[in-house]
Amino acid sequence: MECFEKKSRENKIYNFLKEKDKKDNKIIYEKRKKDNYSKLIEMFEELISSDEFKTRIKNVQSDINSKEDKQLIKENKILQMKLGIRTPKVSIVYIIASSISMTFFFMTFLLFIFKGYLIIHPFISLISLIASIGLLITAILSLYEFNDYLKKGDK
Repeated sequence: MECFEKKSRENKIYNFLKEKDKKDNKIIYEKRKKDNYSKLIEMFEELISSDEFKTRIKNVQSDINSKEDKQLIKENKILQMKLGIRTPKVSIVYIIASSISMTFFFMTFLLFIFKGYLIIHPFISLISLIASIGLLITAILSLYEFNDYLKKGDK
């Protein structure tokens, strides 16, 4: 019986020490954890307060702002062109010149056919027709290029 009591007492002491070690280990672990967190916080504060970090942040912000500014300027130019200019003035001039030249050709051609009047040489009238066709093609091409410019924007 004595032996049994002795063992139970040893077991109690052992269990008590074991529990105490667990509590101590837990306390030590918590302290280490707090120390690690405090060290991390200090390192982070040092990093934030460093000039190099601040300049990096400023550089990144300026890069972002410049990209946004370029995009906004591009969109603004496109909107100004769409709102302010409907068609390029050169194309309007080409169309007017083409219609004048075409009118001149048909006027001389019809006067020659129906009345027999020959105001100018027929060769000049033919040149007028060719010029009017060329001006009309140029006007159409310039309008097409202007439309592409509005779609793609200023690059």
